[in-house]
Amino acid sequence: SAGFVPTVNKHNAASWEAAETPSTPMRRPSTDTMESIESRARQHGIIVEVPDVPELVDILTDYILRRVLPTWRVGRICGRLLQSILPPIRAFLGDLIGDRSGTIQAVISVSVPGQRVSLNPVDTLRIPAIPLAIILDLHLTGSGPPLSRVRVALADNIMGHVLETTVTQVCDFDLRNMDVRLKGFVEPLNLAFDLQVLWDTPSTPKVVMQNLHLRMRLPS
Repeated sequence: SAGFVPTVNKHNAASWEAAETPSTPMRRPSTDTMESIESRARQHGIIVEVPDVPELVDILTDYILRRVLPTWRVGRICGRLLQSILPPIRAFLGDLIGDRSGTIQAVISVSVPGQRVSLNPVDTLRIPAIPLAIILDLHLTGSGPPLSRVRVALADNIMGHVLETTVTQVCDFDLRNMDVRLKGFVEPLNLAFDLQVLWDTPSTPKVVMQNLHLRMRLPS
């Protein structure tokens, strides 16, 4: 039992690391200056609270037991079996925590699959996979809902990576392929700009566009 909580914490640390690791390498190599190291140490991100979690747990549990399992040949038997063995399993895990509250936090890393968006017959925008961390507050003692709180976290370096990947591609697109009215320009129309995620306060992010320019050349 002494190794249960450290094992969960080790898993949580690995999940956080996965949620802060971009799915593809950054094009701009980072320089490990003291400023950049300190910046990573105080990593920011967006955390979204999932509302009404205990009610959602009850609805989902009822749906699985009454709607999903009965469609399986032995589903009703499995449902009754789960209802009978889950309370002692929950109590056993609560004892392993060694805390009267029976509360423990678990972090799960997931990834939103990358997407390909066709903008025109020539250009396709590739959005990289987005890793996320799902934070679960579990209650393993008592008879109340086992899950009391769920949050979804997106690290700001992941936001920056998605923005950088998107901007790099957009700057390579020839805008003449977007609209036939732009076909009269004799040179490729390539936008150039920078996007950056900044934090005015620990809870207030903003996206800043800078250095926007476009060179347009008509026939002489």
